[in-house]
Amino acid sequence: MGDKIKKEDIAKIVEQAIKQQTKVILESFKEFQKEIKAEVSEFRKNLEFLNNKYDEILTQNKNLENKVNNIETDLKNIKETSQHVKNLKNKLTKMEYENKIQNIEIVGIPKNENEKLEAITKILAEKLEIKEHQNDIETIYRTNKKESDGNIIIKLRSREIRNKWLEAQKKNKIYKNDIDATQDKKRIFINEHLPNETKMLLKEVKTIKNELGIKFVWTKNGRKHYNKRKGRNES
Repeated sequence: MGDKIKKEDIAKIVEQAIKQQTKVILESFKEFQKEIKAEVSEFRKNLEFLNNKYDEILTQNKNLENKVNNIETDLKNIKETSQHVKNLKNKLTKMEYENKIQNIEIVGIPKNENEKLEAITKILAEKLEIKEHQNDIETIYRTNKKESDGNIIIKLRSREIRNKWLEAQKKNKIYKNDIDATQDKKRIFINEHLPNETKMLLKEVKTIKNELGIKFVWTKNGRKHYNKRKGRNES
């Protein structure tokens, strides 16, 4: 009966096996704990990084919002300033026109060193069939322009007299050779003495009038008029 295994031996074998298995399990669990701790630590680092990034994005967004608000404020100020400048410009143009409202501008007479503006004006009046023109005139001068001869400005005594001269040229056309026989037969024009701003705008419109479908462009009492191929308008 010596080969028989005793219960005590079996118990010992089982106990040893359990201990061995428990040891393996504990070692595996400790390794697992280390891995979990490492992953949790990495997760915390990532979470902290994301939180910092989120705070950074919030700060950048706030800064951007402030910049947008500042830009909108600047644009509003620019718009208000631009409108103010435009209003001032319109007032100055109106004041300039009112200052020139009695004037006519003679365009197309070449400058002569020995010219006498009074004599030229006398010829103009005769051609326009205006009698006693001396009583109409306050001053006569020629504008100074480096790039051209400049135009002759005649300041008349009233707006009504100015209109009389402007109307007269519709019936009586004047040419350069009427003033100087050595000149060619090129038309001389008598215009309202307009503010520079109005002149520039009128010139621009004349440059593109064909594109706009406009046949004629002119001014009357400081207002721009144009005649389209169909109908008439003013501005």
